[in-house]
Amino acid sequence: MAGFADDTTLIARGIQEATELVMQAKHSFEKLGMRINFSKSNAIILEKEILITKDINLGNDDIIRSISTNDTIKYLGVNFREEIIFDEDQVMKNLHADLEKLVSTQMLHPHQKN
Repeated sequence: MAGFADDTTLIARGIQEATELVMQAKHSFEKLGMRINFSKSNAIILEKEILITKDINLGNDDIIRSISTNDTIKYLGVNFREEIIFDEDQVMKNLHADLEKLVSTQMLHPHQKN
């Protein structure tokens, strides 16, 4: 489980485990006087790296809708659509450029630039 402000993310190995985690989170939040807004909740379900559209039914009319291929979800102010591609070379180039900018500023003392 990971969370920030009023956004919470649960990561599970399957629908059964995800259902159990959601139920545990629901009960924990209820003890604190909070509740999960299932109408604002989404599930991303992957099986063998393929997006599966299968809602998670928690009973009592509580359903977490799974996203489909053309859906966009927003988490922590960032929109995600279809797939997230991690380009390691680009990430390293960006990191190197950012470090070069940092080293060239006057924010660091000379002994911190080595």
